Amino acid sequence: RPDTSFLWFTNPCKTMKFIVWRRFKWLFIGLILLLILLLFVAVLLYSLP
Repeated sequence: RPDTSFLWFTNPCKTMKFIVWRRFKWLFIGLILLLILLLFVAVLLYSLP
């Protein structure tokens, strides 16, 4: 058997990251951008007199 057939078993974190990143890549990017925007608005509202 090739070594790649047991690659998912020896490194499950990389395999899960690959599967999850391919499926939910745009959702993660959108959530990160939304979080940055919300933090920017919160700092803006906090700094207003």
